[in-house]
Amino acid sequence: MKLILFVLFLWASPSLLAKPVDTNVTGTIHLYAAVNGRDPEVGEGCMTSWKRLEKLLKDVRPGKERLEVYRIPDRMASRADVLLYYSNTIFKPNDVLWFFYCGHGHTQGGIHMLDMDGRDSLSRPELRAAMEAKKRQGVLITTDACGTKAAYAPPQVLATAPAPGDDRWNLIASLIGNLFGTVDITAATGENPAFIDFNTRARADEIKGALFTTALEALLNTNASELDLNRDTDVDWTEAFAFLRERTRRNFSEMRKEFTQLAWNKAAPGSEDQVPYHFGLGKLKEAPLTQEKPVFISFANPKMLGANYRFSIRADFHNSLKDHELFFGVYLYDGLKPIASKDPKFADKNGNVAFITSLKLNKDNLVANDNNPIQLDIPMAAMGEAFADSYVIYAHDLTAGKDVLQSITKFFPE
Repeated sequence: MKLILFVLFLWASPSLLAKPVDTNVTGTIHLYAAVNGRDPEVGEGCMTSWKRLEKLLKDVRPGKERLEVYRIPDRMASRADVLLYYSNTIFKPNDVLWFFYCGHGHTQGGIHMLDMDGRDSLSRPELRAAMEAKKRQGVLITTDACGTKAAYAPPQVLATAPAPGDDRWNLIASLIGNLFGTVDITAATGENPAFIDFNTRARADEIKGALFTTALEALLNTNASELDLNRDTDVDWTEAFAFLRERTRRNFSEMRKEFTQLAWNKAAPGSEDQVPYHFGLGKLKEAPLTQEKPVFISFANPKMLGANYRFSIRADFHNSLKDHELFFGVYLYDGLKPIASKDPKFADKNGNVAFITSLKLNKDNLVANDNNPIQLDIPMAAMGEAFADSYVIYAHDLTAGKDVLQSITKFFPE
C-alpha cells in the first residue's frame, strides 16, 4: 500500500580527510516525533516502524549523552502543535533539533506538505524555517510521507541505556549529535509515492512497516565500518545517503517480489521502484590542514553544460604542497559499478569513464575557491546509455608519490 514520502533534513557534507570520529555529543539531541498511529491506512505501519526506531535509540543511548524525545501520546500532532513547540522551546547553542514524521503527505504547487492531523497541513519550507530560526548547531528532518498529489509539554527524556561503547551510538553521535547545518533527504524522487509493507512474513522484522523509515533504522543499527565507503575512518552523510538509497530500493524490491499487493497499481507512475533523493548534504566542520592531511576539498553537484558534466572543485592545500604536482581523477559510477567509457579520451587504464588532469601548485593557486575553481568536464557521450548516480574524486601527489584524497558522493543531474 502506498504511504509516505520520507524527507530527511540535516546539515553535513562529505568528510574528505581521515580523522577520528567524535562521539562526545556536547549538546542535546531534541527529537520531536509526530507519528500518525491511528490512521486506517498507514497507522499500523507507522507505529511499527517508529517503535523499532525508538527502541534502537533507547538501547544504544549511553547514560552520559543527552537525547530527549517529545511526542504527543494520545493523538496526532497538528501544524500548530509543531510550530508552537519550536517557537516556545528554549534550546542551547550546541543542541541538534531532529523532527521525525510518519503519516500522510502530498505535493501542492511544487511544495511538499505534511498532512499532520488532517486539519492544517504543514509545509516543508515552513517546518524548516521554524527549526532553523532557533539558530542551533544542527537540524535534521526525517519525514516519511507521500509526495503525490496536544497542549505543549516538556520533552520526555529517554530512559538510561547501556554504558558507552556501543558502536551504534557512536554512529548516531557522529551523524546527528555532531551535525552542523542542514541535510535534506526525501524517501522518494519527485512526486512519486513512498510505500509501506503491511504483510507478515518470515523476515517481517526486516521490512514490515514504512520502507524508508525501516531503512533509516537499519542505517543507525549498522556498524560504522561497514558504511565507511572511502575508508577515511569517518562516516558522513554522503555515505549514509548511499546506504539509505540502496536499502530502501532493496526493501521495495523484496516487497514487490514476494507479494502481489501492488498488482492493482502496476501501471501507476512510481510503482516500479522507490528511490530516495537528496536536495543537499550540507557540510561538516573543516579539519585544520596539516602536513599529514594537506588537502581539504569541497564541490557542488556536477552541472550540465552543453553536452558535458562540469565538476567545479574548491580546494585548500597546505603550504607543504607548494611546488608539488597533483593529479586529479574523476570516475563515474552507476550504483557500485564503474561505467565503461565510450570515448578513449575519457577512460582510465581499465576502460572506465574518467577525467584525469594535473595541477602544478604555487603560491597563487594553493586555494581553489568559487572565483577560481578547478573545473573538470566529462562529455555525456562517454557514458553511452548508462546513468551515473555517483562519482569518486581522487587526488594524488605526483611529487611525493602518495594519495592525498579520495572522496565519494552522490549526485543527481539538474
